[in-house]
Amino acid sequence: LFGWRQRLARGEKGVVQVLAVDRDQARVCFGYCQAFLQQPMLKRLVRRQTADTIELGNSIAIEVTTNDRRRVRGRTVVAAIFDEVAHWRAENTQNPDKEVYRAVKPAMATMPGALLIGISSPYARRGLLWEKHEAHWGKAGTILVVKAPTWVMNPTVPRNGEVIGAAYDTDPEWAAAEYGAEFRADLEGLLRLEAVQACIDSGIRERPPSPTHQYAAFCD
Repeated sequence: LFGWRQRLARGEKGVVQVLAVDRDQARVCFGYCQAFLQQPMLKRLVRRQTADTIELGNSIAIEVTTNDRRRVRGRTVVAAIFDEVAHWRAENTQNPDKEVYRAVKPAMATMPGALLIGISSPYARRGLLWEKHEAHWGKAGTILVVKAPTWVMNPTVPRNGEVIGAAYDTDPEWAAAEYGAEFRADLEGLLRLEAVQACIDSGIRERPPSPTHQYAAFCD
């Protein structure tokens, strides 16, 4: 559709990457890909399959891996799926979601129409998923944000059933994030996000000095 194959150099493969907190979690999404490729019209495309890679006859490979920014470098990425991206954490960084996002975008640069898909239950009001939601949800543009509770996305799970109903009775904040597609406001520490935003004038990058104030600066 986008002419990806023609843009690949001889011996080069385009990669669809499924990234998650760990390989076990990524394999859940990988399993859907495997089942999809069992359809008669698509099964003939499969050339080789391992525990974490499916190689297709059109010079495209589907692979699962962890959320490591180093894993996406050196590849030509035609699509990337960030599974449960709101819950990505690592010992050496507080925002592996953004680091992986920044690493994968250049890997998509030569592939017109390359797709980046984030799939996740919401969590705290910070990080890549929250920022994309704030910037694009309900707004026109090339980035689509779909937000819906569990009982809408999966009608077989009733809103007032035993599982979801009990969760809302026990821990409403957790249940609203896990089942209701709402970001949690109880994880923000000292100040709530709304309190900080109320102190910020949008669009102002600097102010001239005021004659009614004295100013001091220091370096440590």
